[in-house]
Amino acid sequence: HYGMFVDVVFVIDDLDEPLYEVVRRGLATASQAGYERVSMPAIRFGVMRGIGGTEVEKIDGIARAIQDQEADPENSIKELSVVVFGDRALSAQLRQRLDPA
Repeated sequence: HYGMFVDVVFVIDDLDEPLYEVVRRGLATASQAGYERVSMPAIRFGVMRGIGGTEVEKIDGIARAIQDQEADPENSIKELSVVVFGDRALSAQLRQRLDPA
């Protein structure tokens, strides 16, 4: 990549803020930039899995941030993917929390 990124929104997670705030800031920034399709990693579930709250708290933070972004009348994001690598249980928990029906 030679230090150049196109269509990437970087959000710093210094682990001092609740995960909700980090995810919400990233989604809001992507929306303000006019992105309609966004993919984001399931942050704090890789090497930081044991840091920043319980798994339930982190899943809830991600889900609430997504739901609040969807409810924003100025939201431009039409499609959002949360990327989960090799963890079917986490993927299922996120899916259930986002779409309990």
